[in-house]
Amino acid sequence: MAACTGLHNWAWTQQREAQIAPTSPASRPPSSGAETEGWGLIAFEALDGHHADYSPTSPDLPKVADFLRRLGETPCPDIELRRAE
Repeated sequence: MAACTGLHNWAWTQQREAQIAPTSPASRPPSSGAETEGWGLIAFEALDGHHADYSPTSPDLPKVADFLRRLGETPCPDIELRRAE
């Protein structure tokens, strides 16, 4: 769950997360979200699991590599992008 005021400098990142999550091969759409009195809230379903182990013999490495391959094949969502200039 994340919440921030719409006036916060990083409020746009929360909006992007809600737009991008449904297009990711490893994510689901937010389970709920709301905006009220200038605050935005976004909530995702909790998943069981652990952080990936990146050590050389970790059984997680093939799963990480597979995810990165699938992510690379995922089309970019049709949303407005911010530019760093």
